Amino acid sequence: MKLALLLVVVVVSLLASPAAARQWTSRAGGFSVEAELVDVKDGNVILKKTDGSQLTVPLNKLSLGDVRYIDDVLKSAEAGITGAKTEPSAPGAQKPQDGSPEAAKPAPVTAEILKKLHYDWKKEQTYVYRVRIIGERGNDTENRTGDVTYKVKSTQLDEIQLAMTSNMKYQAMAIPRGLVLLPGRHVGFLSNADGAKEVTIRIDPRGRLLESRGDAPLPYLLGDLSELVVEPLPEAEQPTWTIAGDPGIAVVGLEYPFWRFSQSRFREGVPAAEKSVYTVLEASGNLITIGKHYEMTSAAALADKPRIEATGDGKLKFDTERRVFASLDYDIRVTVRDANKTEVTPLHLSYRLLSDQDIAEAAEEAKRAKEEADKVKQEKARPLTEAEIETALADLSSGDAERVVKSAKLLAEKKPQNPNPKIAKALEAIMRENDNVGLRGEASAALKNWSTAESVPALIQAAINDRWPPVQANAMEALCQYKPKEAIKPIAQQVLNGHTRGAAIKFLKAMGPDAEDAVLALIETKDDWARSEICGLLQVIGTKKSVPALKKALTDENWMVNGNARKALAAVTAREDLNSAK
Repeated sequence: MKLALLLVVVVVSLLASPAAARQWTSRAGGFSVEAELVDVKDGNVILKKTDGSQLTVPLNKLSLGDVRYIDDVLKSAEAGITGAKTEPSAPGAQKPQDGSPEAAKPAPVTAEILKKLHYDWKKEQTYVYRVRIIGERGNDTENRTGDVTYKVKSTQLDEIQLAMTSNMKYQAMAIPRGLVLLPGRHVGFLSNADGAKEVTIRIDPRGRLLESRGDAPLPYLLGDLSELVVEPLPEAEQPTWTIAGDPGIAVVGLEYPFWRFSQSRFREGVPAAEKSVYTVLEASGNLITIGKHYEMTSAAALADKPRIEATGDGKLKFDTERRVFASLDYDIRVTVRDANKTEVTPLHLSYRLLSDQDIAEAAEEAKRAKEEADKVKQEKARPLTEAEIETALADLSSGDAERVVKSAKLLAEKKPQNPNPKIAKALEAIMRENDNVGLRGEASAALKNWSTAESVPALIQAAINDRWPPVQANAMEALCQYKPKEAIKPIAQQVLNGHTRGAAIKFLKAMGPDAEDAVLALIETKDDWARSEICGLLQVIGTKKSVPALKKALTDENWMVNGNARKALAAVTAREDLNSAK
């Protein structure tokens, strides 16, 4: 069983007995209590205080240190109950027998040990690492986990070429606003590392980067995912070495901190200096433990303090048999300051190299997940029977909320073989008349599949006037297949509404050049995000009529607007040239 600690939604009763009493601290730091961990249930932590009374605390209200402690306890409890072997901190680690010299004291760092500290990547071999990043932002905990795979494409005397892919996934609650760091380093937690495409890097035999093709930037100054397990090793047998330089930070203040950036974006560069100090601590079995201390400060300052700074400390383990890093356990604290506030983000980063058995188990798990997904896909593709359609129609007309939701959800997953006006009318009535926004949402979602041409007036009404944005969005998406010109102007106004902007843009793209006039009428809105999206929309639907407005937008002070205007102008010009050639 794989535990996803930060997403506990069911009872997790793995503790055979309460853990020892310890100090627990709230996320905000204003509350502390000495107590034993009793259980983790439905996203809550149950604690037993020293006076015997019990206390229930939401998991996301505890400090990051407490969250990590619970994770360790649950993993140990799981292994004890299921009989599973507890995972070692790194592959190849050997647990010494009690009383043995190795158990009593790790081997001292000698010149012979330092000679083993060099990479030996094997050509055509695959290395898989399980990576986990936990971050705190305000009262929220963010979690990114997944496997990162490195395939050795070539090995030469002076360079090694690695191809990296990953299945990293991001999970979090609502996030407060703040500043964002772009490539080279991101602050925003969403990044291109999620489900990254292949990135190829060339490194020298000591792990220094020579070239990178593609990128998978991690957030919060953690660099690029492709370089995560490639630490620079010393040129000679040294117990301590330092790597320093400028990471190439760029900062942009945004309404939301998690925009996805590309290297071609226009941005304000903020010079910064960084330094990593590595110290060989000990050797045990086939593992060498190395301490890592990291510091980064920006040249830009506010009130005599760096605008951006980060400090980190952790331990790496280098496998002297496989000649690559086997694990990392690392804490970093990122501070970003602007004129209005200071945002401090504590993070924990860990990874471990998977054994062949781990990889085989992961492959088997992925196979089972695919089989289940295929079953779901097949069921969705199965058309409804006449009896099922009659049942759905009865449910929609019943007035019973539970029955309505059940059948509306089913209809949203199925496409009819033939139009069914009765089903469409029943869904329209719920979308138009029901006071329950949840029911209206379910009905409008089903109408994306089950609407007919006669549904257009009801869909336009919902797209423009409904009070619930999901209903508006579903109605706009349903209208894409009918392309009613009378809906262009009112739906174009929804581009100015951040809640409905995405659906409105999708509809206007479907309308093509017919929507150009309505879109151009909005291009001088004061909303930076809307102006940027309008330029992006004109990149798709614009004709020579848009050229003057796009040329004017090239001088827009907002980098997103002028960047999208440049792309749109190039696309429009190319289309016009192509039409002229015809």
